[in-house]
Amino acid sequence: MAMKLYFSRHLGWALLLIIFCFIFFVIWSYPNQKARKTQYAKMLGVSSNALQQGIIYSHLKYHSLSDGTGAKLDLLKMGNSLVDFNQFGFPIGNSHTEDSLKLGITTAHCRELWDDLLQPMRPMITPEPRASLSVKAIQGKCVFTSLDYGNMAIEYKPASGSVQLQVYD
Repeated sequence: MAMKLYFSRHLGWALLLIIFCFIFFVIWSYPNQKARKTQYAKMLGVSSNALQQGIIYSHLKYHSLSDGTGAKLDLLKMGNSLVDFNQFGFPIGNSHTEDSLKLGITTAHCRELWDDLLQPMRPMITPEPRASLSVKAIQGKCVFTSLDYGNMAIEYKPASGSVQLQVYD
């Protein structure tokens, strides 16, 4: 009887220790939301930088392939598309016509730029099944907004060629 009591007491403590260790492991291994947000912001920063490099490259090609003045249609081949440029020499999409070069940028043009300039190493944008960004043309600029964190966005302004990672409070 004493032997049975001895085992049951130690078995109870061992079981509690195992449960405690399991709970500690689950809590410890659960992803930290702040760390996840930081990693996501870094990914957006890298994407923003890559987009900026694509803009710079295409802007330099605009000046080397043309006289450097005026809007140009189908000037530069990027991937499978011919990129169009505005009067400032910055890319504005690939589906323009002579008449639409003077019009403002649309969401479809922003999507084309994202696909053409970033090629295969880009975060997906909606409606792709594994999209992490949505895109909209707002007041003459392309805004690529995070689906996970709506306060983070990459903005491209075709009038100046600037690309910025915006984090709103």
